[in-house]
Amino acid sequence: MKTLIAIAFFTFCSTFSFAQVFVSGVNINEIDSVKVCQVTVSSYRSFAAPNTVSLDYGQPDRKAVNRITNKLNGEKIKFNSLGHVLNFMGNNGWVHYDSQATVVGNATDQFLYFRKK
Repeated sequence: MKTLIAIAFFTFCSTFSFAQVFVSGVNINEIDSVKVCQVTVSSYRSFAAPNTVSLDYGQPDRKAVNRITNKLNGEKIKFNSLGHVLNFMGNNGWVHYDSQATVVGNATDQFLYFRKK
């Protein structure tokens, strides 16, 4: 039991100690010129996971370049909900300051605006 608790503790600590916001392999927390970013959550329905989460920090708008990716393997991060996106950005040093929503049919696009702490 103690071993299980120790493994869980070290896994939890290592997750937060290496947490950064990577967009296609670029750590935007280390770019001094990036002060504001826009996270777009597309096709979000109230109790469903978002289909697409992309981040714009001023890079050229190419779909392959604006996905939030995992630092270790470069794969895009799958978010479970809008709250997951907000918590992820907050845990990585970004402050949410504005939101917009557009509704087309049954799908909603959320535009979330963040500022560096």
